[in-house]
Amino acid sequence: MISIAIIGILSVISFPLYQSFLKKVKAAEAAGILDSIITAEIANYAEYNVFTTDLATLGNPDSPGVYYTYSITITHTPAIYTAFALAKPSTKGKTAGLEGSWTLMYDVVSGEKTATLPHKGY
Repeated sequence: MISIAIIGILSVISFPLYQSFLKKVKAAEAAGILDSIITAEIANYAEYNVFTTDLATLGNPDSPGVYYTYSITITHTPAIYTAFALAKPSTKGKTAGLEGSWTLMYDVVSGEKTATLPHKGY
């Protein structure tokens, strides 16, 4: 009987830690794929001397994007390339733990990358 009580207490303690771990793992998708999008865009620009907002042209670096939807915008003055990751509606909520959006901006002139993360990093 005591062993069942101990297992119950450990389960209550470990479940929130497990959920927090899952949120961080799911959020890692956005960080990795946004960086892949920027890298593919830099390679595309080096080869064709033009930026694109079409992920297919870049070889679909967002595949497989399970938890986020990805998009691109380009600002020509100054030359800034921005990739966005927005949590998919089907994965929002307490169970998925994904809220808000991620942004990774690449300044073409300076070569700087600037990331904007959601509150808590996921």
